[in-house]
Amino acid sequence: MKIRGMAGLAALSFVWMLPMAAFLTGSALCEEAKHPEKPLLWKIEGNGLAKPSYLFGTIHIGTPEVLNLHPAAKTAFDSADVVYTEVSMDEEARKVDLPLLLRKDGKTLSESIGKELSARFEEELKLVDPDLEAERFDPLVTWMTAIVLPTLPDLMDGNSSLDQTLWERAVAAGKKTGALETLAGNAAMFEEMGEKAQIVMLSATMDFMEKCRDEKEDPMERMGDVYQTGDMELIRKETEKFFLFMEQGENGATGKLVRKGLLDGRNVKMAAVAASHLKEEPNAIHFFAAGAAHFATETGIGDQLQKAGYTVTRITE
Repeated sequence: MKIRGMAGLAALSFVWMLPMAAFLTGSALCEEAKHPEKPLLWKIEGNGLAKPSYLFGTIHIGTPEVLNLHPAAKTAFDSADVVYTEVSMDEEARKVDLPLLLRKDGKTLSESIGKELSARFEEELKLVDPDLEAERFDPLVTWMTAIVLPTLPDLMDGNSSLDQTLWERAVAAGKKTGALETLAGNAAMFEEMGEKAQIVMLSATMDFMEKCRDEKEDPMERMGDVYQTGDMELIRKETEKFFLFMEQGENGATGKLVRKGLLDGRNVKMAAVAASHLKEEPNAIHFFAAGAAHFATETGIGDQLQKAGYTVTRITE
């Protein structure tokens, strides 16, 4: 099992999130696989809309069960005039975004995080693939390393995420595509947090992964199983697990800062972008896809749109 080069890693979009934000590249949908029990789907109406539009919660992995949309979600997707993912999945856009994922502080990743954390990072990589070396990640910014680490097995197997698959299906169907946020905006958010917060994020990610191993649990597999149920309360609890873990101890304040940036702040921004598209094109059917964690809290995208005057209703069948 060999990783597909540093450029391949660095070109990954922001949708590759931490274990808790997996709720938070193509292949066709597998029609034989079992689809989710309930779709993470909401209908948006009112406030001047001529037709309903939709919100859809994704998970940033690509198992056959995940890629096989629930019939209600498929119907909504097929009806859409334009499909939005969190960030652009366009290959050219990714090439332009590549420099945003590379360090500009004159340090390598190893130099920034220090010897002890570097050694732990190397150990985590060896658990994925004995031939994988930490120095191959040295050009990456710290926050991206934390995001990529839990999803490495899936990435190295070449699996396409649900988000990427939705984008490619939309392009193949001749639909317009768009994004709810930009990688530049997310990079700026992490830069504003500072390197210390990013290091805490990486350290907490490795601590959480080790804890899951001790408990004989695969966090990504667990996320996939919970996603299949379509149970928003279970998704909320899984989302909280990592944040609560990160907010413990001496780095609790930094953990809360990361939560605010990763979830609450992004929810508000993505909802504002969605609302602007709805207002600009009230006659079009919009399909907004974002990680399920962005619908599982009180600051969720759906709640934000309701505050903006829209009626948002969950579709479960």
